[in-house]
Amino acid sequence: MPNLEVLNTPKTEKDAASELRNKFFEALQPVVLIIAEAEANGFEVGFQFGKDAFNRTQVQAIHIMKKY
Repeated sequence: MPNLEVLNTPKTEKDAASELRNKFFEALQPVVLIIAEAEANGFEVGFQFGKDAFNRTQVQAIHIMKKY
């Protein structure tokens, strides 16, 4: 799991965005590996999306189901 400590002050906004994007993808890596393993073992993976209280789209559930 990546360390989510306070970021060092970057020189530019582009540097800050890049650093945050890298931390986001580091955090997602275990999820991607689980999905790949599930699919390799004959499961189907689906995502359920919805809106939060601020009308932002979010993943509400990940469904892992056996293929028949």
